[in-house]
Parts: sequence; structure tokens; C-alpha cells
Amino acid sequence: DAFADRANTVYDEMMTVFADIRAQQERLHDLEAEMAAGNHSDEVMQQYGRLQEAFSHAGGYDYETRIQRTLEGLGLGRKYWQAPLQQLSGGQKTRALLARLLLEQPDLLMLDEPTNHLDIEAVEWLENTLREWEGAVLITSHDRYFLDDTVNTIWEMTPVGIQVYTGNYSAYLEQRLARWEYYERVFKE
Repeated sequence: DAFADRANTVYDEMMTVFADIRAQQERLHDLEAEMAAGNHSDEVMQQYGRLQEAFSHAGGYDYETRIQRTLEGLGLGRKYWQAPLQQLSGGQKTRALLARLLLEQPDLLMLDEPTNHLDIEAVEWLENTLREWEGAVLITSHDRYFLDDTVNTIWEMTPVGIQVYTGNYSAYLEQRLARWEYYERVFKE
């Protein structure tokens, strides 16, 4: 269980992804308080400007909105946000873990049967999210419709190695059939 030793709520767990941004936000507030107290030195103003730019560039003004959209998109609406992770069902924990992974925005996202425990709305939201994903995504799934809507390359493991097909799952089926027919023709000749 990925959350077994954590006492966080669902929302608190998502906030841990943004610890650096939250630290920047606290430092911005400290500098604002310092300026409100009358310190308008060039050093403080320059430090505030640099920090505010870095904060904005890192997504500091929209990270809470991203958390909310991700949780809601995966079917963990507001009523779950303050629930302790240990009180979630297995499916809800899977959704929370997937939400955290998506919020972390890794360069390579590896998903094993990501549509398990998701309802139709959450699957559609995930499809849209993965279509816009800027990094690489490696998906293992038996959900042909999901693969049709999310992938652009299929890797098939065969006894002779990995065969690569371009396109979605439907294109893969057509290309694989054409490849088999070609090999059969070559073998007969």
C-alpha cells in the first residue's frame, strides 16, 4: 500500500508534491511582511522580484487549481479531500496515487492498467490529460478503447524481440495483420 504509513488527508498528500512552491510562497509572504513594515531596500525589492518570477514560472499561482482539477477529474471530489488516506477504499487509493503521479509531472510516466478502478468520466478525463501530456508515457493495458484514444506507438513483445508499430491500437492491429500476411507469403515462396 503506497500510503500505508501516511496520516495525511487526500488533499494534504497532493500538496506534498508542491513543497518547493509552497516554500517559495512562504518566503514571498515573509518579504511582503518585511516591505509592509517599511523595508523597501533595493536588495529586498530585487529578491522579491526574482522570487516572484520563479514562483510564477513554477506554477505557483495555479497549483491548487491543478490539484482540484486532477482530483475531481479522477473522481475524487471535494467530499474526499479531507478524508485520511487510510480510510479510502483500494480503488480510491489507486485514484489518489494516480493523481499524485500526474501532479508530479515526471518526464516518463509508466502506467499499468490505469483504467482499473476508474468510471467512464474519469477514464475520459485521463485520456484527455494523457493526450496533452508533455513527457513520455508508457502504458500497459488491456483496455483497447483507452489505447486507441491515448497512444501513438505500440511495442509488441514477440519471441524474436520487440516489434514497433506506429499509430493507435487499431492501427497496430492492421499493421500486425499485414506483417503476418507478408511473413506468411515470404515463407510460402
